[in-house]
Order: sequence, then structure tokens, then C-alpha cells
Amino acid sequence: MLSQRDVLPYLLGKGLLRSSNVVRGTAQVVNASRRNSNFKVFCEPGWGCFVKQGLGSDRIASVTHEADVLRRLPPQLRNWLPKMRLFDDQCCVLVTGLDRQALNLREVHTRGCFPSRDPRDTGTALAALHSHRPLENRWLSEWKSPPWVLFAHRPNPSALVLRSAAGIQFIRLLQKFNSARVALEELAASWKPTSLVHADVRWDNLIRTRKGLIIVDWELAGLGDPFWDVGSMFAEYVMHWLRAIPFTAHVPPRESLARSRHSLQDMQPPLRAFWKAYRSGCPDVTQAGLWSSVRYAGARMIQSILEQLQWAPHLGGDSIYGLQVAVNFLERPHDAGEHLFGVPNP
Repeated sequence: MLSQRDVLPYLLGKGLLRSSNVVRGTAQVVNASRRNSNFKVFCEPGWGCFVKQGLGSDRIASVTHEADVLRRLPPQLRNWLPKMRLFDDQCCVLVTGLDRQALNLREVHTRGCFPSRDPRDTGTALAALHSHRPLENRWLSEWKSPPWVLFAHRPNPSALVLRSAAGIQFIRLLQKFNSARVALEELAASWKPTSLVHADVRWDNLIRTRKGLIIVDWELAGLGDPFWDVGSMFAEYVMHWLRAIPFTAHVPPRESLARSRHSLQDMQPPLRAFWKAYRSGCPDVTQAGLWSSVRYAGARMIQSILEQLQWAPHLGGDSIYGLQVAVNFLERPHDAGEHLFGVPNP
């Protein structure tokens, strides 16, 4: 396993770093570990790399899969991908290029900025990805099962052991919405693995560089339903709006909404820009595709809330209100798409 102090000698040994950078002390290693052992390395102005090491059988398989995806995606998609500098299959280390001045979209939007080019470029990138048919090249024949959150209302008992008390409370609350349970079942049954999907579209994985937008973290990529990616992008903007609402126990929800740093109307222009760019790249998308995307957005919101509750001691008002919004998306996608998101029907 690479430690933080092992990273520079490793890169030197692989010829990815010059010894002069180490001698002059200009090389910097930042620990950025999440699921895997991750490090950001910077030295010369503008030069950097991201080092990811898979540990354990599941992580080794996912990082190896990511390297395979980055190697095999066609040239027309390369502008949207990080540059792969190395994959060491012996140590399961993947090294990709990294721009020191780059920001992920969560960092951009946390500053209160919602430039239209970010959602527009994301829509264009996802449309190009979804238009690719990997089966034609016979390199990706395994299709992805529906996301686990589509079965969150009927969890496996063994999975509940890993849930916090707040997470279990949230699932019990979800189970009380019969129409939402039906909608999740319908989404799982109608899952259509027709395109190559990223499967983990979130602002953290969308990077704005000086040259444009790139999408990172391809560990979950595979054949799946393209509207899951679209719905995930919808959900990011709605969740950002919800996180800006200062919910407290003694303040009515309506008053909390009035105190929010952002309104839902602030999210509508970027949502429209994203959807317009996506439809421009996928002109065959129908009204049913929009409705599926909105329902998947509701499911992705439920997933995000459950992830946030993983270490939470109790269920807060923000999670309860977020569930109510997600249920509305699942139950009434037509209204949400047109009125709540401000996204017109195709």
C-alpha cells in the first residue's frame, strides 16, 4: 500500500516525475483518500497528477475497470476524460493528469456561482457518452444492474446492520409513502441498459479545467439506463438548493425556505442549460425520457440523503423535507419537470 511519503519515490521510479522537482522541494503530495487510497501530486506550475490505488478485492476490481474504460473509450470522447498517465496492474495504481488550478463543480457552486457553461458542457459530454454503443466494439458486454437505491424501501436485513439509526428511521419513513414505493419498483423494472453510462454523476466528479470540462471517477461505468445519469445531474442542483435551507427544529419549513441562501428559481437556468445541451446531442429523447430522468432524480436524492445519514445520530428536518421533495419527483414527474425544475417538455 502506498503511503503519502511513498508517492514521490513511486512516481520517480515510473518515470512520471523528474528528480529535480523532488530535490528543489517543489513537489507536493496531498492526501485525498475516499473509497480508495488517493493522492494529489503537484510540482511545476500547471502540472499535477492524481494517484489512485485500489485496496481489497472489490476496490482492485473497480480501479482496474476504470483503467480499462479510460483506455477503451473512443477518441471522440477523450476531450471529456482525464489523461491516463499510467496503470500499474501489479500494484493496482492508476495515475491520471491533474490541473492544479482545476475546480470541481461543487467547489465552483459552493461559491454561489452558477455559470451556464458548466451544465451546458456536462449535457454535451453525457450526450456524447450515451450516444456511444460499446457493444458494437465488443469490449463491454456486461450490463449494470439497477442502482441499489431503487430497492431502498425493501432493504436486505444484512444491509440494515451497516445503517445508522438515522438511516433506518429514514427508510421507515420512506416505506410509508406507498406511491413512492410503487414508483421505485417501476423504475427498477423499466431499467434499460442501452448505453454506456458513467453511473456516478455528481459535482465532485465534474472538473472545470482551463481547457474545459472533464469527467472523472469511472469506476462504476458500464451499460445502463442513460436517464440515470441525467437524473443524477438534476438531483445535484436540487440537493444544493436543499442544503442551503437553514432548517431548525423550532422554525416552520416555510420560514426556513425564506431564509435560504438560494431559491429553487436560482437552479432553474443551469438545469435548463443542461437539459437543452443534452437534448441537442440526443435529439431522439422523448417526453418519456424527461419523465424518467425526473423520477431517477428523486431516487438519486434518496440515495444522497442516505449517504449523508450514514454517520448521523438523528434524523433532521432537512432529511425529512428532502424526502418529501424526492417523493414528489417520483409521484409527479410531469409537474416537477415543467414547474419545479423549469425544464420544458420535449
